[in-house]
Amino acid sequence: MRRPAVLLTIGVYLVTSLPYIYGYMRQTAEERFTGVVFDVVDTAQYYAWMRAFTHNPLIANPLTPEDGAQRFFNLQWWLLGLLSGGSPLGATLVYQGLRVVALLAFAWVVYRFAELLFGQRAFFPFAVVMLSSGFGWMLVVAKQWTGELRWPLSVQIAEPNTWFSAMAFPHLLVAAALMLGIYLVFLRALDTSNQQTGPAWLPQRPSWRLLAGLTGLSLVLGFSHGYDLLPVVVVPGVFVLAQVARSRSLTPGAWPLAAIGIGAAPPAIYTLALTRLDPDWAGVLSQYGNAGVYTPALPQLVILMGLPLLLALPRLRPSEWRSATTAGQFVRCWMVAGFSLLYIPTDYQVKMLTGWQVPVCLLASMTLLNVAHEVRSTRPALSLRPLAKLVPVVVLGTLFLTNAYLTTWRVVDLRRADYPYFLTSGDVVALESLDRPEGAGAIVLSSPELGVWVPVYSDARPYVAHWAQTLRFLERRDQVAWFFAASTTSAERNAFLESNAIDLVLAGPAEGLIGGNPSAPELELERIVDGQTAVYITRRGQAAQ
Repeated sequence: MRRPAVLLTIGVYLVTSLPYIYGYMRQTAEERFTGVVFDVVDTAQYYAWMRAFTHNPLIANPLTPEDGAQRFFNLQWWLLGLLSGGSPLGATLVYQGLRVVALLAFAWVVYRFAELLFGQRAFFPFAVVMLSSGFGWMLVVAKQWTGELRWPLSVQIAEPNTWFSAMAFPHLLVAAALMLGIYLVFLRALDTSNQQTGPAWLPQRPSWRLLAGLTGLSLVLGFSHGYDLLPVVVVPGVFVLAQVARSRSLTPGAWPLAAIGIGAAPPAIYTLALTRLDPDWAGVLSQYGNAGVYTPALPQLVILMGLPLLLALPRLRPSEWRSATTAGQFVRCWMVAGFSLLYIPTDYQVKMLTGWQVPVCLLASMTLLNVAHEVRSTRPALSLRPLAKLVPVVVLGTLFLTNAYLTTWRVVDLRRADYPYFLTSGDVVALESLDRPEGAGAIVLSSPELGVWVPVYSDARPYVAHWAQTLRFLERRDQVAWFFAASTTSAERNAFLESNAIDLVLAGPAEGLIGGNPSAPELELERIVDGQTAVYITRRGQAAQ
């Protein structure tokens, strides 16, 4: 990477860190920042996995009260869990380190792709990938008159947004970097396929080193972010099939495609077996729709992707395919095949957007650079004017508008110092009290706002926590609201605790909110931790001790 690209990457990291810096500056002795700036529930899930992985490379689901079998493995969160040491502070620091590593890795592979297509002009397309966002800022402006943000998913989906991912979802950049790395090695393998093979009908192959690299990268991606196995196999697969159709014979691309398939097979088989044969993880997958996050419909997809999507479309003309280099044809295939995956009939279809901004932005950059070339050729005097040098900056600034809003919005949200981004000091004391040997495996009843933090601070299990990971989440969420309601009697609460094998109960401001109370509810149970957020022990919990 050249110096401008390195400086831009550093700038992206620093500016996307501003919400975190503000959160910690806003923190007080009574209002404790969680260290998360968006999507607390999912980030706390990763923290919980990290803690669980400190005990074993295979874990049970830590975010549900059911005591399941230890069958879940994720390479990324296992390694990060070992680094975190199992503490909330360690998980927070590791997550911030992940932001750095993920952004650097993604930036490097994007720049390599830009060099393949643009040579010495790689910086501008690189900047488009790093900074661009959609037309969501228009919806934000319209909100000032309508009072409502229409189609919020067209603004807030992070999978195809490098900036937003760098801010709040670094694991998406890790997945995208691995995906792009596989595609880079795939293209390298096509260019170096010169090894003779046995039978005459077999094409020449690349070196075994490149094939082993493809297998290894696919294996790592599959055990880290299994959703991306689909595009990693489909995009090169479609590209090779197109080559075969043109030449009517096997092409050298068959070798790297086979290497990708060999690496993708074990994690794919493992994931399918886990989500089909293990009732806990089958239940988790069945609840993925609870989030209500799907690929936006086509008009909203245009808003999400913005101007780059519109500018990329002219580069898909047949004449453009014919005149393109191998890398150019592959990027076009990536955009088209990637689009075909965006609406697969699954609850996790939105994950197919991960990394899709790269082909879209690279092709859009071709259109912009071609326009600039035409202007220089036909009106050289115009291109030499001082203001002409500001045109790329203006273009990037226009593409950046929604990301500017997202960054500002995060700071404004954190300014309120409220759930879920902040906990009270009493919440933290109560959660820390759960971390004791006799509390391992205890079932803890609380609001979902505190429930997601129970397996982060301890080895206890929450009764309700995560919209997908907690089995029967919607039912349990409603049960907890009923339990903490002022109208619920002590006898009803005790019967509920007994029938659901609850050991401990947290009762603080968050529990008061979901029960419709202005303050923390008082329970007729023995307190073991007093304060703003109390910890109660049930009869079952006393018997277990």
